[in-house]
Amino acid sequence: MKKFIVAILIIAVLLAIFALPSCRPMITNDGEVSAAEVIEAINRALGVTAFCRGLYEMNAPQGSSRHLTPRLGVLVYQGNAEGVHELSILADFALFLSCDHSLYEVHAMRVYSIADREQIEKLLNRRLTLIRSREIYIFQPNAYETRIADAMVYSRGEWVFLLATGNNEKAIRAIRKVT
Repeated sequence: MKKFIVAILIIAVLLAIFALPSCRPMITNDGEVSAAEVIEAINRALGVTAFCRGLYEMNAPQGSSRHLTPRLGVLVYQGNAEGVHELSILADFALFLSCDHSLYEVHAMRVYSIADREQIEKLLNRRLTLIRSREIYIFQPNAYETRIADAMVYSRGEWVFLLATGNNEKAIRAIRKVT
């Protein structure tokens, strides 16, 4: 089980390394701020540079470097062979994985209905459990101390976030400005 968890993290990091997309803010079709734009606001507030990042978006064209494939979704969110069914109840989502081994992660997910928010909180808590595992601590002890130990799931209205930033208070202030 430990090797499986470490393998999942390594694969997710490697996929992020090879997906160095640019990130442009956008508004969704329903007039709401997009999940990618929220992540960009958080990254700007925290001074995360553009040279090393992997952003995955719900509406990215299939086959593009920004597309969250079902396989990557299963690895990141510990889904089963059929995929991660919770993603189907989302109006929008974006996932940012740092590719510099800092374990910086931001997940921004907007549900269609606040009644579905608890399911997404559980999904992100599964990810939080994975990144807080002992294997991750052994793999990256410095990043664990600065980012993962304080990582949290945060909800605001129809939005649910996983924040592993090293400064979640600043990230939350950025979220409140744009949502």
